[in-house]
Amino acid sequence: MPRTARVVAFSTTPEMAEEIDCLAAREGRTRSELLREAVRAYQSKAECASLQAAEPTGVYAIAPPPAASLPGLARVLAVRQDIARACAEAGVARLWAFGSAVRDDFDATRSDFDFLVEFLPDAPRKPWLGELTDLREVLSGLLEGPVDLGEMEALRNPHVRATAEAEKVLVYEHA
Repeated sequence: MPRTARVVAFSTTPEMAEEIDCLAAREGRTRSELLREAVRAYQSKAECASLQAAEPTGVYAIAPPPAASLPGLARVLAVRQDIARACAEAGVARLWAFGSAVRDDFDATRSDFDFLVEFLPDAPRKPWLGELTDLREVLSGLLEGPVDLGEMEALRNPHVRATAEAEKVLVYEHA
């Protein structure tokens, strides 16, 4: 029987991640086994069935570390108003930054800026994905560096998609 899996990503503190890894290693189990048991112990299946899962409707923000420790994000935030103007002109609903630009491993000499975009339903579309190319060039000029830009639906690899979902930071949202 083929094995199927769903990727579920969550964020935790480095200390908690280390504690989970340490406990799993001490017991000779995987993180997944340990977390699965913890979830089952926390709530029975019957209780879970009665709960209604809902898609989040808002943007949840945790105070980011000081901008000095996230130089990529600091560069994005420095030109955020210009990015907002470009997004409004391009018919963007939402724009998120992810990847090294929102982590502490950004290197101005070799890192690029990764963005995910969601266009408004009535946004003009150009042949050959020209709307993506045009927006990527504008962002690259504003940030003075290389930009990768894609739509969330285009992320087919479940691991890449889960990573992007877990670390994306909302940069622009259409009013």
